[in-house]
Amino acid sequence: MSQDAEQPNWWELHLRKVRGEALSESEQRRYEEEMARQDREAPLKSDVETLKKVRTTATALAQESAQLRARLYSFKKLMAGVTPENLHGETDTGPAVGREAL
Repeated sequence: MSQDAEQPNWWELHLRKVRGEALSESEQRRYEEEMARQDREAPLKSDVETLKKVRTTATALAQESAQLRARLYSFKKLMAGVTPENLHGETDTGPAVGREAL
């Protein structure tokens, strides 16, 4: 498969995919075409259904990872707004009650 020098190769697309990054429609199509070609040319010697389940799980975990990274970015952005001017000390809310007294 020939590629323009500006287009990412399959491995770069694969790494982006497993990191949970979005691929453009054309990149997604190229990625899936190459996956299908690899599946045809190198049949696996194990249970294909198990491997499909593993792939589905890996995809779900990659999506969860992307969501967590987005939340971490939001947290870092929020914390970047904390300055000595808007930071305050402890606030007394009275004696501990319930399990917080542990």
